[in-house]
Amino acid sequence: MSDNPIPKPTVQARSGSTWEASDVRAVLCNPVNVGLGPFKQAVPEDLWLKAAEKQVANYGAEQYLVNVLTRAALSTRGRAKSNFLSVQ
Repeated sequence: MSDNPIPKPTVQARSGSTWEASDVRAVLCNPVNVGLGPFKQAVPEDLWLKAAEKQVANYGAEQYLVNVLTRAALSTRGRAKSNFLSVQ
């Protein structure tokens, strides 16, 4: 871990009809796609992990982790019984 500040998320909730690079990153790093929480698995875990490896290689582990946690929080907002993943 570096002494640098925690990076800001580079993914967000999708809006609009045009797909941006951040929308694709959001789909690729969203853990609900492999069955997080109440969600059914939509992507095989091995494929999701391969995409994760590529994103870590391209953007760094810290950025990827921030993006995964952000997508998990946004995807489970209002569904989780605890708020440990809440995004303000």
